[in-house]
Amino acid sequence: MADQLDEVDVVIVGTGVAHSVLASALVWQGTSVLHIDCNEYYGDSTPTFSITQLKEWSDKTKNVASGSLYSNLDFEIKEDQFTEYQNYQHKHFSIDLHPKILFAESEMLALLIKSRVHQYTEFLPLSNYYTFCGETERFTKLKTTKNEIFIDENLPLLTKRNLMKFLKIVLNWEQESEKWEHYKDKALIEFLKEKFKLSDMQISEIVYTLGLSFEKNISTETAIERIKKCLASYEVYGPFPTLFSKYGGVGELAQGFCRSAAVGGCTYKLKTRITSYDASCKEITFQDGTKTKFNKKIVYSPMQESCLQNETGLFKGSLFHRLIAVIKKDLSKEWYKAGESAAVLVFPPGVLGETDKKNTNSVQVVLYGSSSELCAKGTSLVYISSIDSQDCLRAALRQFLQSSGASKEDVVLKQTYSQKSLLPFSIPTDYDFESVIESSDQNHVIVTPPPSLEVSYEDGSIGVAKSVYKKLLGQCDDFFAIDLEEEAAEDEESRRYSGV
Repeated sequence: MADQLDEVDVVIVGTGVAHSVLASALVWQGTSVLHIDCNEYYGDSTPTFSITQLKEWSDKTKNVASGSLYSNLDFEIKEDQFTEYQNYQHKHFSIDLHPKILFAESEMLALLIKSRVHQYTEFLPLSNYYTFCGETERFTKLKTTKNEIFIDENLPLLTKRNLMKFLKIVLNWEQESEKWEHYKDKALIEFLKEKFKLSDMQISEIVYTLGLSFEKNISTETAIERIKKCLASYEVYGPFPTLFSKYGGVGELAQGFCRSAAVGGCTYKLKTRITSYDASCKEITFQDGTKTKFNKKIVYSPMQESCLQNETGLFKGSLFHRLIAVIKKDLSKEWYKAGESAAVLVFPPGVLGETDKKNTNSVQVVLYGSSSELCAKGTSLVYISSIDSQDCLRAALRQFLQSSGASKEDVVLKQTYSQKSLLPFSIPTDYDFESVIESSDQNHVIVTPPPSLEVSYEDGSIGVAKSVYKKLLGQCDDFFAIDLEEEAAEDEESRRYSGV
Protein backbone atom coordinates (compact mmCIF):
# COMPACT_ATOMS: atom_id res chain seq x y z
CA MET A 1 0.00 0.00 0.00
CA ALA A 2 1.64 3.20 -1.21
CA ASP A 3 2.04 6.23 1.09
CA GLN A 4 1.88 3.99 4.15
CA LEU A 5 1.01 5.66 7.45
CA ASP A 6 2.87 4.21 10.44
CA GLU A 7 0.44 5.68 12.97
CA VAL A 8 -2.89 7.53 13.01
CA ASP A 9 -5.49 8.46 15.61
CA VAL A 10 -8.49 6.79 13.96
CA VAL A 11 -8.99 4.20 11.21
CA ILE A 12 -12.38 4.35 9.49
CA VAL A 13 -13.40 1.30 7.45
CA GLY A 14 -16.13 2.01 4.89
CA THR A 15 -16.99 5.17 2.95
CA GLY A 16 -20.72 5.39 3.57
CA VAL A 17 -22.30 8.75 4.35
CA ALA A 18 -21.98 8.40 8.15
CA HIS A 19 -18.32 7.37 7.90
CA SER A 20 -17.50 10.11 5.39
CA VAL A 21 -19.20 12.79 7.49
CA LEU A 22 -17.27 11.50 10.52
CA ALA A 23 -13.94 11.53 8.66
CA SER A 24 -14.42 15.12 7.52
CA ALA A 25 -15.51 16.30 10.98
CA LEU A 26 -12.54 14.61 12.67
CA VAL A 27 -9.76 15.84 10.38
CA TRP A 28 -11.00 19.44 10.46
CA GLN A 29 -10.65 19.27 14.25
CA GLY A 30 -7.06 18.02 14.00
CA THR A 31 -7.55 14.26 14.38
CA SER A 32 -5.43 12.15 12.01
CA VAL A 33 -7.57 9.67 10.06
CA LEU A 34 -6.90 6.78 7.69
CA HIS A 35 -10.08 6.09 5.71
CA ILE A 36 -10.24 2.83 3.75
CA ASP A 37 -12.79 0.85 1.76
CA CYS A 38 -12.53 -2.67 0.37
CA ASN A 39 -14.42 -1.57 -2.75
CA GLU A 40 -13.11 0.40 -5.70
CA TYR A 41 -15.92 2.92 -5.29
CA TYR A 42 -17.15 5.27 -2.55
CA GLY A 43 -20.41 4.77 -0.65
CA ASP A 44 -20.00 1.41 1.14
CA SER A 45 -23.58 0.02 1.26
CA THR A 46 -24.97 3.18 -0.38
CA PRO A 47 -22.98 3.50 -3.65
CA THR A 48 -23.96 5.10 -6.94
CA PHE A 49 -23.39 2.65 -9.82
CA SER A 50 -23.22 2.60 -13.59
CA ILE A 51 -25.17 -0.29 -15.12
CA THR A 52 -21.96 -2.32 -15.48
CA GLN A 53 -21.15 -1.79 -11.80
CA LEU A 54 -24.72 -2.67 -10.80
CA LYS A 55 -24.52 -6.01 -12.61
CA GLU A 56 -21.11 -6.77 -11.11
CA TRP A 57 -22.44 -5.94 -7.63
CA SER A 58 -25.54 -8.08 -8.15
CA ASP A 59 -23.55 -11.08 -9.39
CA LYS A 60 -21.04 -10.78 -6.55
CA THR A 61 -23.66 -10.28 -3.82
CA LYS A 62 -25.62 -13.35 -4.94
CA ASN A 63 -22.69 -15.48 -3.88
CA VAL A 64 -22.35 -14.00 -0.39
CA ALA A 65 -23.17 -16.37 2.45
CA SER A 66 -26.58 -16.25 4.08
CA GLY A 67 -26.92 -13.72 6.87
CA SER A 68 -25.66 -10.82 4.76
CA LEU A 69 -27.50 -7.53 4.35
CA TYR A 70 -28.86 -8.47 0.88
CA SER A 71 -30.85 -11.41 -0.47
CA ASN A 72 -33.21 -12.46 -3.32
CA LEU A 73 -31.23 -10.63 -6.01
CA ASP A 74 -32.25 -10.79 -9.66
CA PHE A 75 -30.75 -8.74 -12.50
CA GLU A 76 -32.38 -8.57 -15.95
CA ILE A 77 -31.21 -6.48 -18.91
CA LYS A 78 -32.09 -6.24 -22.59
CA GLU A 79 -28.50 -5.81 -23.64
CA ASP A 80 -29.42 -5.26 -27.29
CA GLN A 81 -31.17 -2.03 -26.29
CA PHE A 82 -27.86 -0.66 -24.99
CA THR A 83 -25.91 -1.60 -28.11
CA GLU A 84 -28.54 -0.65 -30.67
CA TYR A 85 -29.00 2.91 -29.35
CA GLN A 86 -26.01 5.19 -28.87
CA ASN A 87 -27.74 7.05 -26.02
CA TYR A 88 -28.33 3.93 -23.92
CA GLN A 89 -24.76 3.30 -22.82
CA HIS A 90 -24.07 1.85 -19.38
CA LYS A 91 -22.06 4.89 -18.31
CA HIS A 92 -25.03 7.21 -18.96
CA PHE A 93 -26.82 5.89 -15.87
CA SER A 94 -26.14 6.68 -12.19
CA ILE A 95 -28.06 4.15 -10.12
CA ASP A 96 -28.39 4.20 -6.33
CA LEU A 97 -28.82 1.13 -4.18
CA HIS A 98 -30.45 3.39 -1.57
CA PRO A 99 -32.19 6.25 -3.43
CA LYS A 100 -32.67 9.32 -1.24
CA ILE A 101 -34.39 12.69 -1.42
CA LEU A 102 -33.36 15.71 0.64
CA PHE A 103 -35.71 17.96 2.62
CA ALA A 104 -34.99 21.66 2.11
CA GLU A 105 -35.31 22.16 5.87
CA SER A 106 -33.14 19.36 7.21
CA GLU A 107 -30.06 18.60 9.26
CA MET A 108 -28.32 17.07 6.24
CA LEU A 109 -28.75 20.12 4.02
CA ALA A 110 -27.64 22.41 6.84
CA LEU A 111 -24.53 20.24 7.28
CA LEU A 112 -23.81 20.26 3.54
CA ILE A 113 -23.79 24.05 3.63
CA LYS A 114 -21.88 24.36 6.90
CA SER A 115 -19.18 21.91 5.77
CA ARG A 116 -18.99 23.44 2.27
CA VAL A 117 -19.62 20.00 0.78
CA HIS A 118 -22.49 21.50 -1.24
CA GLN A 119 -19.75 22.86 -3.50
CA TYR A 120 -19.04 19.33 -4.70
CA THR A 121 -22.54 18.55 -5.91
CA GLU A 122 -25.62 20.16 -7.46
CA PHE A 123 -29.21 19.84 -6.33
CA LEU A 124 -32.47 20.05 -8.29
CA PRO A 125 -36.02 20.66 -6.98
CA LEU A 126 -38.63 17.95 -6.47
CA SER A 127 -42.22 19.11 -5.96
CA ASN A 128 -44.20 16.40 -7.77
CA TYR A 129 -45.94 14.08 -5.28
CA TYR A 130 -48.77 11.73 -6.28
CA THR A 131 -51.09 9.30 -4.48
CA PHE A 132 -52.79 6.36 -6.21
CA CYS A 133 -56.53 6.02 -5.70
CA GLY A 134 -57.73 2.41 -5.77
CA GLU A 135 -61.32 3.36 -6.67
CA THR A 136 -60.48 5.40 -9.76
CA GLU A 137 -57.16 3.63 -10.50
CA ARG A 138 -55.60 7.02 -11.07
CA PHE A 139 -52.92 9.09 -9.39
CA THR A 140 -53.84 12.38 -7.71
CA LYS A 141 -51.30 15.19 -7.33
CA LEU A 142 -50.70 16.18 -3.72
CA LYS A 143 -51.98 19.57 -2.59
CA THR A 144 -50.30 21.00 0.49
CA THR A 145 -50.42 24.79 0.32
CA LYS A 146 -53.33 26.85 1.59
CA ASN A 147 -54.01 28.19 -1.90
CA GLU A 148 -53.99 24.73 -3.53
CA ILE A 149 -56.42 23.36 -0.96
CA PHE A 150 -58.89 26.24 -1.19
CA ILE A 151 -59.07 26.38 -4.99
CA ASP A 152 -59.70 22.63 -5.22
CA GLU A 153 -63.32 22.40 -6.39
CA ASN A 154 -63.51 18.70 -5.48
CA LEU A 155 -63.16 19.39 -1.75
CA PRO A 156 -66.17 20.45 0.36
CA LEU A 157 -65.67 23.64 2.38
CA LEU A 158 -65.77 21.77 5.71
CA THR A 159 -63.06 19.36 4.51
CA LYS A 160 -60.89 22.29 3.45
CA ARG A 161 -61.22 23.85 6.88
CA ASN A 162 -60.41 20.57 8.63
CA LEU A 163 -57.36 20.03 6.44
CA MET A 164 -56.08 23.50 7.26
CA LYS A 165 -56.69 22.90 10.98
CA PHE A 166 -54.63 19.72 10.84
CA LEU A 167 -51.79 21.32 8.87
CA LYS A 168 -51.71 24.16 11.40
CA ILE A 169 -51.37 21.63 14.23
CA VAL A 170 -48.51 19.94 12.39
CA LEU A 171 -46.58 23.16 11.85
CA ASN A 172 -47.01 24.06 15.54
CA TRP A 173 -47.12 20.53 16.90
CA GLU A 174 -45.03 21.17 20.01
CA GLN A 175 -47.05 24.24 21.05
CA GLU A 176 -50.38 22.55 20.28
CA SER A 177 -49.58 19.17 21.82
CA GLU A 178 -52.79 19.22 23.89
CA LYS A 179 -54.74 18.72 20.64
CA TRP A 180 -53.02 15.44 19.78
CA GLU A 181 -51.48 14.25 23.09
CA HIS A 182 -54.35 11.80 23.69
CA TYR A 183 -53.55 10.16 20.34
CA LYS A 184 -49.77 10.29 20.78
CA ASP A 185 -49.27 6.50 20.72
CA LYS A 186 -52.33 5.72 18.62
CA ALA A 187 -52.31 5.44 14.84
CA LEU A 188 -52.45 8.78 13.00
CA ILE A 189 -55.26 7.33 10.89
CA GLU A 190 -57.44 7.12 14.02
CA PHE A 191 -56.64 10.76 14.91
CA LEU A 192 -57.52 12.00 11.41
CA LYS A 193 -60.79 10.08 11.24
CA GLU A 194 -62.08 10.98 14.70
CA LYS A 195 -60.96 14.60 14.97
CA PHE A 196 -61.02 15.82 11.38
CA LYS A 197 -63.54 13.52 9.63
CA LEU A 198 -61.29 13.11 6.58
CA SER A 199 -61.93 10.62 3.79
CA ASP A 200 -59.75 7.56 3.19
CA MET A 201 -58.09 9.20 0.18
CA GLN A 202 -57.25 12.37 2.12
CA ILE A 203 -55.86 10.26 4.96
CA SER A 204 -53.73 8.30 2.49
CA GLU A 205 -52.31 11.52 1.07
CA ILE A 206 -51.39 12.76 4.54
CA VAL A 207 -50.00 9.55 6.03
CA TYR A 208 -48.27 7.89 3.08
CA THR A 209 -47.42 10.70 0.67
CA LEU A 210 -46.93 13.80 2.80
CA GLY A 211 -45.52 11.72 5.69
CA LEU A 212 -43.73 9.22 3.42
CA SER A 213 -44.65 6.45 5.82
CA PHE A 214 -44.71 2.78 4.83
CA GLU A 215 -46.55 1.65 7.92
CA LYS A 216 -50.32 1.75 8.19
CA ASN A 217 -50.26 2.00 11.98
CA ILE A 218 -47.58 4.67 12.34
CA SER A 219 -48.18 6.55 15.59
CA THR A 220 -49.55 10.08 15.63
CA GLU A 221 -46.44 11.53 17.26
CA THR A 222 -44.01 9.91 14.81
CA ALA A 223 -46.17 10.74 11.80
CA ILE A 224 -46.66 14.40 12.76
CA GLU A 225 -42.91 14.76 13.19
CA ARG A 226 -42.37 13.34 9.68
CA ILE A 227 -45.09 15.46 8.07
CA LYS A 228 -43.71 18.64 9.63
CA LYS A 229 -40.33 18.01 7.97
CA CYS A 230 -42.08 18.13 4.61
CA LEU A 231 -44.34 21.12 5.31
CA ALA A 232 -41.55 23.17 6.91
CA SER A 233 -39.43 22.62 3.80
CA TYR A 234 -41.81 24.39 1.42
CA GLU A 235 -40.60 27.82 0.22
CA VAL A 236 -37.20 27.47 1.93
CA TYR A 237 -35.56 27.60 -1.51
CA GLY A 238 -38.67 27.75 -3.70
CA PRO A 239 -42.12 26.17 -4.21
CA PHE A 240 -40.95 22.65 -3.42
CA PRO A 241 -40.23 20.67 -0.22
CA THR A 242 -37.46 18.37 -1.41
CA LEU A 243 -34.39 18.21 -3.62
CA PHE A 244 -32.21 15.50 -5.13
CA SER A 245 -28.59 15.46 -6.19
CA LYS A 246 -27.90 15.82 -9.89
CA TYR A 247 -25.50 13.39 -11.65
CA GLY A 248 -25.44 10.96 -8.72
CA GLY A 249 -27.13 10.19 -5.44
CA VAL A 250 -26.02 8.96 -2.03
CA GLY A 251 -22.67 7.70 -3.28
CA GLU A 252 -21.91 11.15 -4.68
CA LEU A 253 -22.78 12.76 -1.36
CA ALA A 254 -20.49 10.37 0.49
CA GLN A 255 -17.71 11.14 -1.96
CA GLY A 256 -18.28 14.86 -1.40
CA PHE A 257 -17.60 14.49 2.34
CA CYS A 258 -14.55 12.36 1.51
CA ARG A 259 -13.22 15.18 -0.68
CA SER A 260 -13.70 17.57 2.22
CA ALA A 261 -11.86 15.17 4.52
CA ALA A 262 -9.02 14.76 2.02
CA VAL A 263 -8.59 18.54 1.83
CA GLY A 264 -8.38 18.54 5.64
CA GLY A 265 -5.63 15.93 5.64
CA CYS A 266 -7.40 12.54 5.69
CA THR A 267 -5.58 9.71 3.88
CA TYR A 268 -7.72 7.55 1.56
CA LYS A 269 -7.19 3.98 0.37
CA LEU A 270 -9.79 2.19 -1.76
CA LYS A 271 -9.57 -1.54 -2.58
CA THR A 272 -7.95 -2.03 0.83
CA ARG A 273 -8.79 -4.72 3.41
CA ILE A 274 -7.68 -5.41 6.97
CA THR A 275 -6.40 -8.98 7.11
CA SER A 276 -5.30 -9.11 10.75
CA TYR A 277 -5.78 -7.07 13.89
CA ASP A 278 -3.79 -7.05 17.14
CA ALA A 279 -5.95 -5.42 19.82
CA SER A 280 -3.21 -5.54 22.45
CA CYS A 281 -0.96 -3.10 20.58
CA LYS A 282 -3.66 -1.46 18.41
CA GLU A 283 -2.10 -2.53 15.13
CA ILE A 284 -3.76 -3.58 11.87
CA THR A 285 -2.29 -5.36 8.86
CA PHE A 286 -3.52 -4.86 5.31
CA GLN A 287 -3.73 -7.35 2.46
CA ASP A 288 -0.35 -6.23 1.08
CA GLY A 289 1.40 -6.90 4.39
CA THR A 290 1.84 -3.27 5.47
CA LYS A 291 0.88 -2.26 9.01
CA THR A 292 -0.57 0.79 10.75
CA LYS A 293 -1.02 1.56 14.43
CA PHE A 294 -3.91 3.65 15.75
CA ASN A 295 -4.21 5.63 18.97
CA LYS A 296 -7.98 5.70 19.52
CA LYS A 297 -10.38 3.41 17.67
CA ILE A 298 -11.28 1.59 14.47
CA VAL A 299 -14.70 2.68 13.19
CA TYR A 300 -16.00 -0.21 11.14
CA SER A 301 -18.88 -0.75 8.71
CA PRO A 302 -19.99 -4.40 8.87
CA MET A 303 -20.51 -4.30 5.08
CA GLN A 304 -16.75 -4.24 4.60
CA GLU A 305 -14.69 -7.34 3.81
CA SER A 306 -12.07 -7.75 6.53
CA CYS A 307 -10.99 -9.94 9.41
CA LEU A 308 -13.25 -7.79 11.60
CA GLN A 309 -16.33 -9.35 9.99
CA ASN A 310 -16.01 -12.34 12.29
CA GLU A 311 -16.76 -10.09 15.25
CA THR A 312 -19.93 -8.49 13.89
CA GLY A 313 -22.12 -11.56 13.54
CA LEU A 314 -25.03 -11.99 11.15
CA PHE A 315 -27.30 -9.16 10.13
CA LYS A 316 -30.63 -9.17 11.91
CA GLY A 317 -33.51 -6.87 11.12
CA SER A 318 -36.70 -6.32 9.15
CA LEU A 319 -36.70 -7.20 5.45
CA PHE A 320 -37.09 -4.39 2.95
CA HIS A 321 -37.63 -4.91 -0.78
CA ARG A 322 -36.46 -2.82 -3.75
CA LEU A 323 -36.88 -2.77 -7.51
CA ILE A 324 -34.86 -0.63 -9.90
CA ALA A 325 -36.03 -0.26 -13.51
CA VAL A 326 -34.93 1.63 -16.59
CA ILE A 327 -37.80 2.55 -18.93
CA LYS A 328 -37.02 3.45 -22.54
CA LYS A 329 -39.51 6.29 -22.52
CA ASP A 330 -39.46 9.96 -21.54
CA LEU A 331 -42.22 10.41 -18.94
CA SER A 332 -41.82 14.14 -18.32
CA LYS A 333 -45.26 15.04 -19.69
CA GLU A 334 -46.96 12.48 -17.47
CA TRP A 335 -45.31 13.31 -14.16
CA TYR A 336 -43.09 16.38 -14.01
CA LYS A 337 -43.83 20.01 -13.46
CA ALA A 338 -42.11 22.35 -15.95
CA GLY A 339 -38.43 22.71 -15.13
CA GLU A 340 -38.32 19.57 -12.99
CA SER A 341 -37.28 16.00 -13.67
CA ALA A 342 -38.33 13.90 -10.68
CA ALA A 343 -41.48 12.71 -8.92
CA VAL A 344 -42.56 10.64 -5.90
CA LEU A 345 -45.56 8.35 -6.33
CA VAL A 346 -47.21 6.39 -3.53
CA PHE A 347 -49.50 3.37 -3.54
CA PRO A 348 -51.43 3.32 -0.22
CA PRO A 349 -52.23 -0.01 1.47
CA GLY A 350 -54.86 -2.17 -0.20
CA VAL A 351 -54.61 -0.93 -3.80
CA LEU A 352 -52.18 -3.42 -5.36
CA GLY A 353 -52.40 -7.15 -6.05
CA GLU A 354 -55.16 -9.73 -6.08
CA THR A 355 -58.23 -9.34 -3.88
CA ASP A 356 -56.94 -11.68 -1.18
CA LYS A 357 -53.29 -10.53 -1.50
CA LYS A 358 -53.44 -6.76 -1.36
CA ASN A 359 -50.45 -4.76 -0.12
CA THR A 360 -50.78 -4.26 3.62
CA ASN A 361 -48.37 -1.30 3.72
CA SER A 362 -47.67 1.51 1.27
CA VAL A 363 -45.34 1.17 -1.72
CA GLN A 364 -43.13 4.12 -2.72
CA VAL A 365 -41.95 5.01 -6.22
CA VAL A 366 -39.23 7.56 -6.94
CA LEU A 367 -38.98 8.52 -10.62
CA TYR A 368 -36.24 10.43 -12.46
CA GLY A 369 -36.07 11.76 -16.02
CA SER A 370 -33.04 12.38 -18.21
CA SER A 371 -32.80 16.07 -17.20
CA SER A 372 -31.70 14.81 -13.79
CA GLU A 373 -28.51 13.54 -15.49
CA LEU A 374 -29.14 10.22 -13.75
CA CYS A 375 -30.26 8.38 -16.88
CA ALA A 376 -29.81 8.56 -20.64
CA LYS A 377 -31.82 10.87 -22.86
CA GLY A 378 -35.23 9.43 -23.70
CA THR A 379 -35.28 7.09 -20.68
CA SER A 380 -36.61 7.14 -17.13
CA LEU A 381 -35.14 5.67 -13.95
CA VAL A 382 -37.62 4.12 -11.53
CA TYR A 383 -37.08 3.02 -7.91
CA ILE A 384 -39.83 1.06 -6.12
CA SER A 385 -39.68 0.20 -2.41
CA SER A 386 -41.88 -1.97 -0.18
CA ILE A 387 -41.79 -3.55 3.26
CA ASP A 388 -44.34 -6.18 2.19
CA SER A 389 -42.82 -8.37 -0.53
CA GLN A 390 -41.20 -8.42 -3.94
CA ASP A 391 -44.64 -9.33 -5.36
CA CYS A 392 -45.78 -5.84 -4.32
CA LEU A 393 -42.85 -4.36 -6.24
CA ARG A 394 -43.86 -6.15 -9.42
CA ALA A 395 -47.52 -5.20 -9.00
CA ALA A 396 -46.51 -1.56 -8.46
CA LEU A 397 -44.35 -1.61 -11.60
CA ARG A 398 -47.21 -2.99 -13.69
CA GLN A 399 -49.61 -0.30 -12.45
CA PHE A 400 -47.00 2.43 -12.86
CA LEU A 401 -46.35 1.41 -16.46
CA GLN A 402 -50.08 1.38 -17.19
CA SER A 403 -50.55 4.83 -15.62
CA SER A 404 -47.57 6.14 -17.60
CA GLY A 405 -48.80 4.87 -20.96
CA ALA A 406 -45.91 2.42 -21.12
CA SER A 407 -45.68 -1.39 -21.26
CA LYS A 408 -43.42 -4.15 -19.95
CA GLU A 409 -41.63 -4.12 -23.32
CA ASP A 410 -40.39 -0.62 -22.42
CA VAL A 411 -38.52 -1.99 -19.41
CA VAL A 412 -34.92 -2.49 -20.57
CA LEU A 413 -33.37 -3.14 -17.16
CA LYS A 414 -34.72 -4.51 -13.90
CA GLN A 415 -32.91 -5.23 -10.63
CA THR A 416 -34.77 -6.63 -7.63
CA TYR A 417 -33.32 -7.35 -4.19
CA SER A 418 -34.24 -7.52 -0.54
CA GLN A 419 -32.21 -6.08 2.32
CA LYS A 420 -32.33 -5.88 6.08
CA SER A 421 -32.92 -2.71 8.06
CA LEU A 422 -31.12 -2.57 11.40
CA LEU A 423 -32.35 0.90 12.40
CA PRO A 424 -36.08 1.74 12.55
CA PHE A 425 -37.66 3.05 9.34
CA SER A 426 -38.82 6.23 11.06
CA ILE A 427 -36.07 7.58 13.31
CA PRO A 428 -37.37 10.07 15.93
CA THR A 429 -35.30 13.17 16.68
CA ASP A 430 -34.55 11.86 20.19
CA TYR A 431 -33.35 8.44 19.03
CA ASP A 432 -30.53 7.22 21.30
CA PHE A 433 -27.66 6.69 18.86
CA GLU A 434 -25.15 6.98 21.68
CA SER A 435 -26.40 3.77 23.28
CA VAL A 436 -26.22 1.98 19.92
CA ILE A 437 -22.60 3.08 19.47
CA GLU A 438 -21.67 2.36 23.09
CA SER A 439 -22.97 -1.19 22.89
CA SER A 440 -21.04 -1.83 19.66
CA ASP A 441 -17.65 -0.73 21.06
CA GLN A 442 -15.50 -3.81 21.74
CA ASN A 443 -11.72 -4.34 21.60
CA HIS A 444 -11.17 -0.77 20.34
CA VAL A 445 -13.56 -1.40 17.39
CA ILE A 446 -16.80 0.56 16.98
CA VAL A 447 -19.21 -1.21 14.63
CA THR A 448 -21.67 1.22 13.02
CA PRO A 449 -25.14 0.19 11.86
CA PRO A 450 -26.03 0.63 8.17
CA PRO A 451 -28.34 3.61 7.58
CA SER A 452 -32.08 3.29 7.89
CA LEU A 453 -33.88 2.48 4.64
CA GLU A 454 -35.78 5.75 4.97
CA VAL A 455 -36.33 7.44 1.57
CA SER A 456 -34.99 10.77 2.85
CA TYR A 457 -31.63 11.64 4.38
CA GLU A 458 -33.29 11.58 7.81
CA ASP A 459 -31.83 8.08 7.96
CA GLY A 460 -29.58 8.24 11.01
CA SER A 461 -26.31 8.90 9.17
CA ILE A 462 -25.63 12.19 10.95
CA GLY A 463 -26.78 10.77 14.28
CA VAL A 464 -24.33 7.88 13.94
CA ALA A 465 -21.50 10.22 12.88
CA LYS A 466 -22.09 12.58 15.81
CA SER A 467 -22.33 9.76 18.34
CA VAL A 468 -19.07 8.18 17.18
CA TYR A 469 -17.43 11.62 17.14
CA LYS A 470 -18.49 12.14 20.76
CA LYS A 471 -17.27 8.66 21.70
CA LEU A 472 -13.85 9.41 20.17
CA LEU A 473 -13.34 12.99 21.37
CA GLY A 474 -15.47 13.11 24.52
CA GLN A 475 -17.88 15.80 23.32
CA CYS A 476 -19.70 16.92 20.18
CA ASP A 477 -19.96 20.69 20.63
CA ASP A 478 -17.28 21.39 18.02
CA PHE A 479 -18.71 19.06 15.34
CA PHE A 480 -17.85 21.03 12.16
CA ALA A 481 -17.56 24.16 14.35
CA ILE A 482 -14.72 25.59 12.26
CA ASP A 483 -14.18 28.06 9.44
CA LEU A 484 -13.24 25.64 6.69
CA GLU A 485 -12.30 28.32 4.18
CA GLU A 486 -9.91 29.95 6.66
CA GLU A 487 -8.39 26.58 7.56
CA ALA A 488 -7.90 25.63 3.90
CA ALA A 489 -6.22 28.98 3.22
CA GLU A 490 -3.88 28.49 6.20
CA ASP A 491 -2.99 24.98 5.03
CA GLU A 492 -2.22 26.28 1.54
CA GLU A 493 -0.04 29.06 3.01
CA SER A 494 1.80 26.54 5.17
CA ARG A 495 2.45 24.24 2.21
CA ARG A 496 3.78 27.15 0.16
CA TYR A 497 6.29 28.18 2.82
CA SER A 498 7.36 24.59 3.52
CA GLY A 499 8.01 24.00 -0.15
CA VAL A 500 5.45 21.18 -0.42
